[in-house]
Amino acid sequence: MSVMPSRWEDQLCNLEAALHFLEPDHVLVLHGRRLSTSTEADDAVWHVILDKLRAVGIGTRQLIHCHCFLGSPDMVRSFVRYYPNTYFGVTGRFAEQEGPVNAKARNMLRTLPLGRLLLETDSPYFNIQRNKCSTPALLGHVAKLVAEIRGERWRELLRHTRDNARRFYLEKRGPDT
Repeated sequence: MSVMPSRWEDQLCNLEAALHFLEPDHVLVLHGRRLSTSTEADDAVWHVILDKLRAVGIGTRQLIHCHCFLGSPDMVRSFVRYYPNTYFGVTGRFAEQEGPVNAKARNMLRTLPLGRLLLETDSPYFNIQRNKCSTPALLGHVAKLVAEIRGERWRELLRHTRDNARRFYLEKRGPDT
């Protein structure tokens, strides 16, 4: 929903068509974005996605990665209630923005179980530390930003999220929470 509302129905039809190719052993990566900057916009997009997954009949054991997630703690709980094998990817955007949207997302980040957390740079889109563009080499900077928000040591957080990525993408297992 990062395009004009007149195109949202096309996006949802494309998502539904793609979901029909999904197999139970596939990893589903979802990217929900909003056009609006309101505090409710991120959750609204993720609710639409969640409703679409359920309507299409995606199995509850599906492995899901919510990419560039900026939703609320309530949205995390809603997703996990239906899809317990969901991980949530976060980028360095938490350090870029101030205001109610980012405050809600920071609260989500503080309460998100460590076993569900994945780190991302979303290369090349989200610059970090005043770099012109992001690269995967900046993942340590993302870990440092996220660790500061969560009140954790960044090396430990990086180790845990590396283990999460291995469990999810290589072993194809749900979170250890």
